[in-house]
Amino acid sequence: MRTRPIDETFVERARRDSAFRAALLDEVWALIKTGETNAARGVMRTLIAADGGYARVALAARLPEKSVARMFGARGNPTLANLSAVCVALVPRRRSRGSGRRAVA
Repeated sequence: MRTRPIDETFVERARRDSAFRAALLDEVWALIKTGETNAARGVMRTLIAADGGYARVALAARLPEKSVARMFGARGNPTLANLSAVCVALVPRRRSRGSGRRAVA
């Protein structure tokens, strides 16, 4: 039986399970609060991959794609404003009934 990397498993689950995505975002903030910024950046990379990659997230966050990629790289150090913009772009969303607008789940 072939096994696959845990990152692939997390990305696949985050794509299909909005509650899991929300829990991962909560984990990012918990890691930041405890000073584990490297681990927080790793979880953010998983969420970005699940959401379609840096280009899609950068567009949603209204930030340059290269900047978003650098923020979550090995030496990344995002500002609070940029980190918040990316997190908002990654919030699980659902369609609100009848309006055609997206609402936060």
